[in-house]
Amino acid sequence: MKKHVMRKTALASALILVMGLTACGGAETKDGGQSQTGEQKSETTEKIKLSVDFFVTEDNMLDIAHYIEEVLPEQFPDYEVKFEITQGDAQTVETKIRTALASGSNSVDVWWCHGGTWATPMINGDFVLEMGGYLESSGFYDDMVPQVASFVKEQENIYAIPFEPTSYWINMYNKEAFEKAGITEVPKTLDGFMDALEALKGAGYTPIVTGAKDQWMALDFIETLAYTVSPEDSFKAVNGELKFVDSSAWRKAAEATREMIDKGYFPENIGLMDRTEADALFSTGQAAIISETSSTLTTVCQEFGDNAGVMYYPMLDAENVDQYGINISGGQKTNCGFMVNAATEHPEEAVDLAIGLSKLRNQYEYTKLGNVAVPFDAEKMGWELPEEPAEGVAQFAEDMKKFEYSKNFLQDIMPTSTGTTLSMEAASKFFTNPDYSVDEFLQDLDKAVEAE
Repeated sequence: MKKHVMRKTALASALILVMGLTACGGAETKDGGQSQTGEQKSETTEKIKLSVDFFVTEDNMLDIAHYIEEVLPEQFPDYEVKFEITQGDAQTVETKIRTALASGSNSVDVWWCHGGTWATPMINGDFVLEMGGYLESSGFYDDMVPQVASFVKEQENIYAIPFEPTSYWINMYNKEAFEKAGITEVPKTLDGFMDALEALKGAGYTPIVTGAKDQWMALDFIETLAYTVSPEDSFKAVNGELKFVDSSAWRKAAEATREMIDKGYFPENIGLMDRTEADALFSTGQAAIISETSSTLTTVCQEFGDNAGVMYYPMLDAENVDQYGINISGGQKTNCGFMVNAATEHPEEAVDLAIGLSKLRNQYEYTKLGNVAVPFDAEKMGWELPEEPAEGVAQFAEDMKKFEYSKNFLQDIMPTSTGTTLSMEAASKFFTNPDYSVDEFLQDLDKAVEAE
């Protein structure tokens, strides 16, 4: 991976020389000479000191953290990076960084933020560097998947370098179950989808499963159905341009979900089934379809091989069947990724480091874990998968290029953490309580938007 360097014209020429903007040969100095580069520069120029706080709130991130820590000196030979790994729950992480920033300390230059309402107080407190100009001048977007690049660019202010693999909400299915149920092709309309679920039920399978007890998964299931009608409605509702009760997209999605529940296409007590239980039901072949994030696709394909299929949500409006698999909920979260302290003494270098950290994380995901849903163009970056991808993974890698509208999940764009909680609770209640009506659900989503 080549290090990105920034070309922000407002910086003084002395800083440009320190950054070593010319990778080959020397940069011309004021007296017409040449600046030192390569090993000469590294030996004679004092290294720029930067600190990184890398948060690990999940066990699977620890290996990635250690990998980055190991390769950083080689990737950034001109920087002296203090790389600190903090383990704990999200609250522990949040408290640590907010305390450091509120004290006026610049002891941490770069850190990983989970985005959403977690980031709002830091941004509103002017603790986070706005990086739009830096990214534009660095050529950063040239290395990204176009759909992700356009999402980042359209933000009014950019406070985080995308860091997590891109997470989309999809369906995965057991091809053998489909064959036994007499389903010859993937259904693309709601009627076709319902017919397939009925056929799977008749063949002795649990037709579809998701971890609805994990409230965010319940909400994502309904939202992705709404996306097939009007993906913009979530943002319009959060921005006060539309009420959920007036959204035909959300109403149709809720009605379709209620029909699936009432007809027994989900397991009994689906609202009490968590993600682990749902995954187990699918992996043992009892459930034919699982609604999950794309982050699980590689694992599913490793387990099922070419028997694992990828399918998207059916079009609720059948006349739009040509748009099947085009608008997918998920994508990059706003303000999620590596942030830079607004008080850092080395803003340009800190942004450069944040970009490098993001690429290292996603390079690991792609080349070590086989996760194709990364925000960078793997082919352009020269990254290779650890093994020949399964049919489902290869299909998804190609399908991602066709995604046109992929934004944050609703819980990630709610204006307050209270609103996030309330919206997820409403979705969970919808899966749990058969007497909880579509109107009540949509009204509660509107209340969540208005929550202080």
